[in-house]
Amino acid sequence: MSENFLPLILVSAADLASASKLISEIIDNEVTDTDRALRGGRVWRLVNKYYRADVELCAAAPGAPPPPGLQLLEAHVAHVAPGAAPADDARAGAAAVRLLAVDGARAPDALVRWARRRGYEPVPLAERADDAHDAVGVRRLRDALHAHRWRGLLRLDGCAPAGVVDADELDEDEEEEEEEAAVERAEQFAEALGALAEAGAGACAADDDDERRRRAERLVAAFCRALGADLPRL
Repeated sequence: MSENFLPLILVSAADLASASKLISEIIDNEVTDTDRALRGGRVWRLVNKYYRADVELCAAAPGAPPPPGLQLLEAHVAHVAPGAAPADDARAGAAAVRLLAVDGARAPDALVRWARRRGYEPVPLAERADDAHDAVGVRRLRDALHAHRWRGLLRLDGCAPAGVVDADELDEDEEEEEEEAAVERAEQFAEALGALAEAGAGACAADDDDERRRRAERLVAAFCRALGADLPRL
């Protein structure tokens, strides 16, 4: 059944009630089909101008057993109450997205240092007067989660009649482009080696300094093209 689990967002807090409350604030587009919430969590549909993806959010508290399908964990949101110290959660080690939700308008320096050491982004949940043009609080949590490329997402493509493109097809296109680029680089490198042989054959015959310089410049240009580097200014 594990192959049927949705990507997981683990939301941890001092107690399950606090974690569940934060989940309710994060979710802005809930899927009410409870058959898909195989872990007992809540299914959230992320929809933006780039893609659509369904994920499951599960609440966690210290000492609670981990939800099933933990191998599909992709994001961890840790909530810290005022004056409390965050606890390391070994279950979140594989999360690609790590967010530290902090009550208040600013994250204390100690929490900022803790977050940086562990790869978390501290997100104060209260807005300040100077936050009018920035995504803050729960909005910032949502933005960070939307920025992740979720397993099984459907990319929205205005050029496609159906309006959706499978993420696996996008991966195949990227692989084909990389293969074509590799072949092109190999051809350019072969051309550069040919230029090197030509330069060696003509080095002795070229008595003029300007001609030797032009040969050297052509050789450098050929190898730069093969390596994908910018031509240096000679």
